[in-house]
Amino acid sequence: MAARIHAAYYGSREEFQPVGDWYEVYVEYAFANGIIRRRFTDYTAPATRVAFASIFAAVLPEKELPAINDIADGSVSDLRPARRMPTRPICSIALAC
Repeated sequence: MAARIHAAYYGSREEFQPVGDWYEVYVEYAFANGIIRRRFTDYTAPATRVAFASIFAAVLPEKELPAINDIADGSVSDLRPARRMPTRPICSIALAC
């Protein structure tokens, strides 16, 4: 989904024709376009919330994800700074939805 949204937004003519595993063409597109910045070991494993949010936060420019919600800092218990997880992607998606 992320690769197709990115391609549509930026006017890419990418056809996403699978060659190997169905997801490989999407992984290559996402990596080449900065949607993902590292290779994962298993693309069939469930994505964590951080990984999912990081991918979708990178699909569109920040101007397309304006905050339309008001979520007070610290109100989401598992996003508190003490958890030491990268919360910015999660918060940017949550505030824009």
